[in-house]
Amino acid sequence: MDMAEAPIGRREKRKQEIRSRIEDAAYRLFRSQGIEDTSIEQICVEADVARRTFYGNFPNKHALLGGLGISRLYSQSEPMLRQLLSNHPTTRKRLEAMIDYIEASFASMNDIDRQLIL
Repeated sequence: MDMAEAPIGRREKRKQEIRSRIEDAAYRLFRSQGIEDTSIEQICVEADVARRTFYGNFPNKHALLGGLGISRLYSQSEPMLRQLLSNHPTTRKRLEAMIDYIEASFASMNDIDRQLIL
Protein backbone atom coordinates (compact mmCIF):
# COMPACT_ATOMS: atom_id res chain seq x y z
CA MET A 1 0.00 0.00 0.00
CA ASP A 2 1.36 3.43 -0.98
CA MET A 3 1.29 5.84 1.93
CA ALA A 4 1.15 9.56 1.28
CA GLU A 5 3.49 11.71 3.30
CA ALA A 6 1.76 13.67 6.00
CA PRO A 7 2.29 17.42 5.81
CA ILE A 8 4.79 18.63 8.34
CA GLY A 9 3.50 20.59 11.27
CA ARG A 10 4.36 24.15 12.18
CA ARG A 11 6.78 23.08 14.89
CA GLU A 12 8.72 20.72 12.61
CA LYS A 13 8.75 23.32 9.85
CA ARG A 14 10.18 25.88 12.29
CA LYS A 15 12.88 23.41 13.38
CA GLN A 16 13.85 22.82 9.77
CA GLU A 17 14.01 26.56 9.10
CA ILE A 18 16.27 27.16 12.10
CA ARG A 19 18.55 24.27 11.18
CA SER A 20 18.76 25.62 7.63
CA ARG A 21 19.59 29.10 8.95
CA ILE A 22 22.41 27.67 11.04
CA GLU A 23 23.79 25.68 8.09
CA ASP A 24 23.54 28.66 5.72
CA ALA A 25 25.26 30.97 8.21
CA ALA A 26 28.01 28.44 8.86
CA TYR A 27 28.59 27.94 5.15
CA ARG A 28 28.90 31.69 4.53
CA LEU A 29 31.37 32.03 7.40
CA PHE A 30 33.36 28.96 6.35
CA ARG A 31 33.70 30.40 2.84
CA SER A 32 34.76 33.83 4.07
CA GLN A 33 37.13 32.92 6.89
CA GLY A 34 37.73 29.17 6.77
CA ILE A 35 36.40 26.27 8.79
CA GLU A 36 39.05 26.32 11.51
CA ASP A 37 38.78 30.09 12.03
CA THR A 38 35.00 30.04 12.42
CA SER A 39 33.65 29.63 15.94
CA ILE A 40 30.28 28.35 17.07
CA GLU A 41 29.65 31.75 18.61
CA GLN A 42 30.17 33.45 15.23
CA ILE A 43 27.79 30.99 13.60
CA CYS A 44 25.15 31.71 16.25
CA VAL A 45 25.46 35.46 15.73
CA GLU A 46 25.31 35.11 11.93
CA ALA A 47 22.28 32.76 12.13
CA ASP A 48 20.63 34.90 14.84
CA VAL A 49 20.19 31.94 17.20
CA ALA A 50 21.19 31.29 20.78
CA ARG A 51 24.01 28.85 21.58
CA ARG A 52 21.42 26.59 23.18
CA THR A 53 19.51 26.51 19.89
CA PHE A 54 22.71 25.63 18.05
CA TYR A 55 23.41 22.77 20.44
CA GLY A 56 19.79 21.63 20.17
CA ASN A 57 20.43 21.03 16.48
CA PHE A 58 24.10 20.02 16.48
CA PRO A 59 26.03 18.52 19.39
CA ASN A 60 29.27 20.18 18.18
CA LYS A 61 30.96 21.84 15.22
CA HIS A 62 32.04 18.48 13.81
CA ALA A 63 28.39 17.34 13.62
CA LEU A 64 27.50 20.61 11.85
CA LEU A 65 30.25 19.95 9.30
CA GLY A 66 28.94 16.44 8.66
CA GLY A 67 25.35 17.61 8.32
CA LEU A 68 26.34 20.47 6.07
CA GLY A 69 28.42 18.16 3.88
CA ILE A 70 25.51 15.75 3.50
CA SER A 71 23.10 18.61 2.71
CA ARG A 72 25.43 20.01 0.06
CA LEU A 73 26.00 16.58 -1.45
CA TYR A 74 22.28 15.70 -1.56
CA SER A 75 21.40 19.02 -3.14
CA GLN A 76 23.68 18.11 -6.05
CA SER A 77 22.66 14.46 -6.34
CA GLU A 78 19.00 14.99 -7.23
CA PRO A 79 19.70 16.97 -10.45
CA MET A 80 22.41 14.47 -11.36
CA LEU A 81 20.05 11.50 -10.97
CA ARG A 82 17.32 13.17 -12.99
CA GLN A 83 19.79 13.92 -15.77
CA LEU A 84 21.22 10.39 -15.74
CA LEU A 85 17.83 8.71 -15.87
CA SER A 86 16.52 10.85 -18.69
CA ASN A 87 19.68 10.94 -20.86
CA HIS A 88 21.11 7.43 -20.56
CA PRO A 89 19.11 4.30 -21.43
CA THR A 90 21.22 1.60 -19.77
CA THR A 91 22.61 1.09 -16.30
CA ARG A 92 26.15 0.90 -17.67
CA LYS A 93 25.77 4.24 -19.49
CA ARG A 94 24.26 5.81 -16.37
CA LEU A 95 27.16 4.65 -14.20
CA GLU A 96 29.73 5.92 -16.70
CA ALA A 97 27.94 9.25 -16.93
CA MET A 98 27.67 9.44 -13.13
CA ILE A 99 31.43 9.03 -12.77
CA ASP A 100 32.00 11.77 -15.36
CA TYR A 101 29.45 14.04 -13.64
CA ILE A 102 31.01 13.54 -10.20
CA GLU A 103 34.50 14.13 -11.54
CA ALA A 104 33.45 17.34 -13.29
CA SER A 105 31.46 18.54 -10.27
CA PHE A 106 34.31 17.85 -7.86
CA ALA A 107 36.77 19.69 -10.12
CA SER A 108 34.54 22.77 -10.15
CA MET A 109 33.90 22.84 -6.37
CA ASN A 110 35.50 25.43 -4.13
CA ASP A 111 37.84 24.34 -1.32
CA ILE A 112 35.17 24.56 1.38
CA ASP A 113 32.77 22.28 -0.51
CA ARG A 114 35.56 19.76 -1.07
CA GLN A 115 36.39 19.76 2.64
CA LEU A 116 32.75 19.34 3.60
CA ILE A 117 32.10 16.30 1.43
CA LEU A 118 35.37 14.51 2.04
